[in-house]
Amino acid sequence: MNPILRRYVGAAAVLVAALVGGGIWLATTDNTELGMTDFPIGTDVRLEVAKDAEIRTVELYADRVTAKHSVATLRDGSITNYWYRADGTLEKAVTEGPPDAAGVRMVKRQAEIAPDGFTYLYDVEYFADGSKSKETKFEQGKLLRSYFHANGIARRVQIIVAEKKGWRLTQEDLYRPDTSLVESVRYGDNDAWERKFFNEQNVLVNSKAMGAYGTRYTEVEYYPDGVTRQRMVEQNGQGTKLTTYRTNGARDQERVFTGPVTGSNLVVTAYDSHDRMTFQQWWSFGESGYYMWQLKTFRENGSMAKSVYFEKNSKGATEVVFKGDGAYHSDFTRRKFRNEDGTLELEEDEVKNKVVATRQFSPERNIKLQLSKEQLELKDVSPLPRQVIEYAPAPMGR
Repeated sequence: MNPILRRYVGAAAVLVAALVGGGIWLATTDNTELGMTDFPIGTDVRLEVAKDAEIRTVELYADRVTAKHSVATLRDGSITNYWYRADGTLEKAVTEGPPDAAGVRMVKRQAEIAPDGFTYLYDVEYFADGSKSKETKFEQGKLLRSYFHANGIARRVQIIVAEKKGWRLTQEDLYRPDTSLVESVRYGDNDAWERKFFNEQNVLVNSKAMGAYGTRYTEVEYYPDGVTRQRMVEQNGQGTKLTTYRTNGARDQERVFTGPVTGSNLVVTAYDSHDRMTFQQWWSFGESGYYMWQLKTFRENGSMAKSVYFEKNSKGATEVVFKGDGAYHSDFTRRKFRNEDGTLELEEDEVKNKVVATRQFSPERNIKLQLSKEQLELKDVSPLPRQVIEYAPAPMGR
């Protein structure tokens, strides 16, 4: 509906505006019609109502269009002053809280804006006592953002960089009130990240890292020196490897899950204090849990000494003792143990793929397979690694 102008008979003219059906009703007290020349083309100040403010007073530049300075009164009694450049971009803003009993207002936030009108050159927020709670600075194309403890010590420091796709958080450090580092985070491209965690003495305790696109996860725990690894988890979509270490840095045990962490086959490799492989266990997972079906032992020079194959749900086993390196199918002696009582039943010497000697043994001789308890047991490594990356086996044929 177009504006309807009416003039009523009266003494002084009073302007009343109200939205009615999409139009504006204007009325005077002398019942006479108003012409457009009765209104000024522009004013130096205008009033606005915003969602977060009771009222906003706007002072204009000489063009009577572009805002120069405005004051917004917020619903909680706070006020915000805005200053604008001649091109209309925001230059500075200061928010003050509600007045106290003495009528004094505390500054809650103040900011300086770059000529683009939205990049913060400087932005500070304050606690109720006037100390800084948050600060943002723009330096050399980066935003340095800090959050503070009540005692004035930075508790969180972030670095945010401008990229083609927009602003991206690249670095974040968390601190205790005594300035000691709690956590350090670095963000890479394509959702990659690395987190390091520190104790009260500022010593590295553990670290976690995710590769690009979430394809590889690593987690490391450290001994009290903050340098020597104690436990490391490496995981991708095809499996998980857990490695435990001695205090001298040598590996203690390496455990490879060939499927999901819970309920998959397992290969366990043990090492001595010189980081030399001593034995390897091959475990299958079934309804009753894990059972070992093969054991390999190794000499100090790394060559395979023997391989033992176990019969499931029995005491039977076959031991192959190599005269050379078993990995290269050298000559060996095969020893078969009975399923019923685990006693030695047969020995065969094989040279160049031919059996050259055979020896039989009676149960009464009671010759048993000689293996240590450590070689036969599945060592506890609690807690088990977390399944951070979902198991997704490679397609057949690859």
